[in-house]
Order: sequence, then C-alpha cells, then structure tokens
Amino acid sequence: MELLVEPPIDVIRSRAIPIDTSFGPFEGGRGAELNIAGQGSVRVDERTITASVVDDQFEDQLVAFANGWGRTLWLALNGVFSFHGVTAQKDGVGIAILAESRLGASMTAVSLAEIGWSVISDGACALTLEKKSTIALPGPQPLEVDAAIAEMTTLKWPAMPAPTMRPRIAVTVPRFTNPCKLVHIVDLRVSRLYSTPEILAADRSEGGAVNTLRERCAVGNAVIERNRQLREGLDSFCSGAITRTRFSFALTPQGDRDSPFRPSDVARLIDLHFSESESSSESTEADGT
Repeated sequence: MELLVEPPIDVIRSRAIPIDTSFGPFEGGRGAELNIAGQGSVRVDERTITASVVDDQFEDQLVAFANGWGRTLWLALNGVFSFHGVTAQKDGVGIAILAESRLGASMTAVSLAEIGWSVISDGACALTLEKKSTIALPGPQPLEVDAAIAEMTTLKWPAMPAPTMRPRIAVTVPRFTNPCKLVHIVDLRVSRLYSTPEILAADRSEGGAVNTLRERCAVGNAVIERNRQLREGLDSFCSGAITRTRFSFALTPQGDRDSPFRPSDVARLIDLHFSESESSSESTEADGT
C-alpha cells in the first residue's frame, strides 16, 4: 500500500502583518486562509500549503499550523478526511479513538503506549477507504496533550513544550509510520451515569454512528458547507467506514476532585475490547464466514 503523498509546504517571508486573527474559506470552498495576528498566515488549496511568516521567531508555530490544520484541509481537498482524536495500533491492526478537544483521547493514547501500543496519528487523524477496509494514515504531528491535563498524571515518556497557541506538551511515544487497517472506532464521551468506564456498541444507523463520525470531522463546517464535493465525499466516507469498521462509544465517568478521569482505566478497557474483537475476527476468518 502506497503512502499518500504529503502536501508541499512553502515557507515564505511576508511584509504584510495581520492585525487580527481570522479564518476565511475561498469562494466555492476550494481552500482557506488562516491569519494569526502579528505573526503571519497559512494558506491552503488543493495543490500546496503556504506559510507566510512575518518574523523567524514565529516560523515554528506557523509551520506547526501548516502540518496540522493545513494538512487536514489539503488532504480533504484531495479526497482523504481527518477526524478529531488519535489512531493507534497493536500487532499491525489499528483503532481510532475520537473525541472532542480536551476530553482525553491523546492521554488515553499515552496510556495505551504504556501497554504495548504505538501511535499512528494524533490530533487530526487521516482515514481513507480501501476495498473492504478503513485505513488510518500516519501523521507527521507529535502526540500532544494539554499542559493542564498532563499535570494530573506522571508521564513516563520524554516530553517538552509544543509550539502551539494553547499550552500543550509534546510526548515522545512509540510511533507507527505505515498505513494501518482499523478494526474499531471508539467515540470517547463523558457520562454521569457510570462510575467506571464502559464501552457500548453504537447505533450504526445514519443518525447514530454515521452522524457521530461526521461531527468528528476535523476539516471544519465553514469549508465543507461551501464545497459540494467535500460534503458528498464526507457523507460517502462516513457511511462506508461504518459498514467496514466496528463502532462503539466509550463512556467515561464525569469525574471530580475525589474521582478524576483516569485515561489508564479507559486504555485498559479499550485494550481488552480490542483483544476480544481480534479473537472474534480470527475465529470468523478460520470458519470461512
């Protein structure tokens, strides 16, 4: 399986200093530009990504935006959609853990790494369809966790501040650098009904798992709503992924000072369900059904 070609990123110096931070899609949704006040901009179309930098001191941050948000949009314009969360693999088979920002997907991936998993991609996870499988593509971004969340646990992997606008920590965990077949998509949610994490099978209907997957798309509605091809492509991908891949909800306790959310508990539960689904899959293949 060939890797999708990574987007070309051009870094140029600019004399035009953005006064405000703003975002604007191009006419027809064929790209967009992100301006960051006092620093520069990142412009994306289906051919390339251009980071216009006002000063050298801002280059790392703008290139990080280009590799993150910019790559996500470039991939979508070229037919590959990305989703908020993290993808990881064990023994050559992968899972996706999707979630809203700051809910704990990346910290759960850190805990998975401690029990033998490796990370495929973090932040915006690129997925594509191939024949009867959903495939996770490797990403260039380091695994990053919010600094406030990282302070709640002891990291066992090397970590350092990330060049992001919000305080984040880049964690050096084992990485997997090849495309990987997904067998399970898990949507991470907070629930007040459980005192311990639970994994429940999701409703696989159009209004259930398919709609949830659409909501986790990292491309952004501002661009998708202006581009009919992107809208139709996303709908087609989500419907196809649900028919190819097991989809579940991971419900975690809301947590408080006396009973905080512990990513390690969720990681162990996901690992257990992954092992069970793998055993079931192998048995089905052995039976020829």
